[in-house]
Amino acid sequence: MTILNHNPVYGATQKTATAKASSATAIANTDLDDTPTGTALLMTAPAGGCAVTRLSAQLVEPNLATACQLNLYLSKDGGTTMRRLKSVAHAAYTWAVTTAPAADDFGYSETAPLRLEASDRLYAQVRAGSAVTDAFAFTAEYAELVPDA
Repeated sequence: MTILNHNPVYGATQKTATAKASSATAIANTDLDDTPTGTALLMTAPAGGCAVTRLSAQLVEPNLATACQLNLYLSKDGGTTMRRLKSVAHAAYTWAVTTAPAADDFGYSETAPLRLEASDRLYAQVRAGSAVTDAFAFTAEYAELVPDA
């Protein structure tokens, strides 16, 4: 039996969201879900929802040379409760004029997007051994979703 999609939804407008996240000293292992500290709002999904097709974090602060953990959280209630969606490990990097720090990719793509409902919020967090302000720039590329008229 063939199932037809009578109400297709298309990505209408490509958008980009950015946020800088600071590293906080000694975020406890118990501070990773529900109400994590040290988070930065990355984006709020538009009224029709959206599909995040790329999400990455780039080290931008030369004073953070240690390895750290980058976390992505989803809130469905305006930021009151945050659930950790994904974590990536950032390798230690020492700044030099002959090399560049690698961007850390969270793995979303055109073929495997992160779908968000209207008003869902994404938050970024950096867990490191030392506190550094605005250590990482997080970038999300997404398409606003609109039903076919």
